[in-house]
Amino acid sequence: MGSLAAIGLGILFVGYMVLLLIILPAQGYGPGTLNDPANGISFLATSRLPMLIDFIYMGIAVTFLLISLALYERLSAVAPSIMPISVAAGLMASVLFLGYAMINFVGSSVAVSTQQHDALLGSALYLALRTVANGLNAAGLFAGGWAILLAG
Repeated sequence: MGSLAAIGLGILFVGYMVLLLIILPAQGYGPGTLNDPANGISFLATSRLPMLIDFIYMGIAVTFLLISLALYERLSAVAPSIMPISVAAGLMASVLFLGYAMINFVGSSVAVSTQQHDALLGSALYLALRTVANGLNAAGLFAGGWAILLAG
């Protein structure tokens, strides 16, 4: 199961990189352009790509969890003191990636509808959601890195 999850994670990463490096720039959304509420909220309102990105992050959370558990099963006899810490870091990474996806998934529609009623409040909400979600993503990457480092 762990090897299938690793293949799935690789496919998800390739899909995510294609979105970030080819599809989004082709639509005029380069690095940092979605940090502007005017660009970001219009992108959320008109495109289905944010939802696809959120589903990719949900898939990353699930596959990372499966990989962490498979590595624990295979390596706990060899490194009984390190592997529980590695699994804990992997579980934290999965939860943080899932939190990132869910904040974006649920908060996007709220930010768009709030923007339609009150532009200032919608922009503030969008920036708050982006800040929290990006913090969760960075923390997930950090925890995932530790999980992989410890398992290695």
